[in-house]
Amino acid sequence: MHRQSFTSNAAYKPDGKGPFDQSLVDILKNAIGGGFSHIDCADAYGTEEELGVAIRECGVPRERLFITTKVQDNVFNIPQAIDDSLKKLQLSYVDMYLIHAPFFAKNDEDLQKA
Repeated sequence: MHRQSFTSNAAYKPDGKGPFDQSLVDILKNAIGGGFSHIDCADAYGTEEELGVAIRECGVPRERLFITTKVQDNVFNIPQAIDDSLKKLQLSYVDMYLIHAPFFAKNDEDLQKA
């Protein structure tokens, strides 16, 4: 049996869900530094950690940014989902919080519960 070894200098996210993408951090920092002020993300994108680092490192005060994030998989436990996102973003608040895919609901009652 042939075995292949893989080595990498990739840094992995604290939750273990894939490698940390420093190039994304750099792109976000450039965008924010260039005047972008509304940043949209979602737990489903898996990029909240990178966005949090970019916000901390960009030199723009948090108050000058409008941060939106969304929940997708944990719609029936919104308090936990937003806490998870805030932890990944390393922020104390977001400006807008949305349900990413409200069409999950089979009926209006499910959507209202979420």
